[in-house]
Amino acid sequence: SSVETVISASSRHRSLKADGRPGYRFGTMTTSAADSSSPPQVTVTGMEITPCTSFSDLHLTHPSLPDLLSRFPRPTPIQAHAWPALLAKRDVIGISATGSGKTLAFSVPIIERLHRKNRVKKGRVAWLTVAPTRELALQTYEVIRGVLPSVCIYGGESKRDQIRAVRQTRPVAVVATPGRLLDLIADGELDVSGVRHLVLDEADRMLDLGFEPEIKKIVAHIRPVEKRQTIMFSATWPAAVQRMAERYLAADPVRIHVQ
Repeated sequence: SSVETVISASSRHRSLKADGRPGYRFGTMTTSAADSSSPPQVTVTGMEITPCTSFSDLHLTHPSLPDLLSRFPRPTPIQAHAWPALLAKRDVIGISATGSGKTLAFSVPIIERLHRKNRVKKGRVAWLTVAPTRELALQTYEVIRGVLPSVCIYGGESKRDQIRAVRQTRPVAVVATPGRLLDLIADGELDVSGVRHLVLDEADRMLDLGFEPEIKKIVAHIRPVEKRQTIMFSATWPAAVQRMAERYLAADPVRIHVQ
């Protein structure tokens, strides 16, 4: 079906973030499918986006990505809107229901950007995804394990085995739950100081599980916000998640809300 795009405002307004840093509120772009079969509504702030209606719109250069995407008929709404923003090197907040394709929404552009910049160097962690549970961490890991040298780190399993996996794999990408990740950093087994892409997945669940202090410690080990791309995905957008976004993302992130 065709997609209708409505831009309700196009000007850029100066505002202040909660911590007093200057930020900007951009015009809001809302897209929805033109047919009547309960189409999703997508609201985008921070950037005017032309959604990807097919995978060919991406002009991917990584040899493994076409095969990865061939399992799916077309981009989901969160993918269609997140991919242009992430490939444009913007920080992104994605608000979309669980099961809406958020894993590929952030994985595909990060893999592509690392490939284009020739930054896949074994033993140098360039991409860190933090997830609240083992199940969510494994979900992302299963997507990327055949594409990049990667490891999945989570509690409840042998730390010794996971350290061995880190040493043998020399990962470019790490997917982890907060507590076990901090354990390996503290032990000197994992260096995340060179991370260029930080993903905070299911941020609302991380806050519900009380991981905010761990997230603060993790972020302190990696590049400052102006030298990394930070991506936050959440199923909901409560005040606590908004404060988290203001703390860890750039001053003018692109926000994509699929309803």
